[in-house]
Amino acid sequence: LESRFLIFLNFLTMATDNSIGPEGVIAIAEVLGTNTKLSHLNLSKVGANDDAAFSLSKALMSNTKLVELNITSNSLLIV
Repeated sequence: LESRFLIFLNFLTMATDNSIGPEGVIAIAEVLGTNTKLSHLNLSKVGANDDAAFSLSKALMSNTKLVELNITSNSLLIV
């Protein structure tokens, strides 16, 4: 998924049993920090791990547009 496409999206669903893995989630997180359009992001069942969740949390510190994030059914150990 190229970052230039994320600037046009309001909703993005990557939820699947065929995972994009931690690397894919981290790539999305890198763009999410500066994204001004995306309001809903579904990353359930994508194979995310704690490193991916940490990258998302850092991105969310500067993102003011995202109102819904679904990361259920991943391998997260962070509590």
